[in-house]
Amino acid sequence: HPSPAAREKLGVNSVSEAAALLAAGPGAQLVLDKQIHSQATVAIAVILEQIRQCARKQCNAQNCTDAETNHI
Repeated sequence: HPSPAAREKLGVNSVSEAAALLAAGPGAQLVLDKQIHSQATVAIAVILEQIRQCARKQCNAQNCTDAETNHI
């Protein structure tokens, strides 16, 4: 989502979304687009496959049923 303020002040189209993707690393996806608040603008990016792997490990440790793990 291009930002006129970022373009004017920094010469770039995006700050929060680009920073979130860079910080999360290769393969990251935005899960929360840019949100503008009075004191900050934020975006959240994650690597979904890493979250799935962690969730599967946790379910395996807790002996989850197949029905419980189908959504992961």
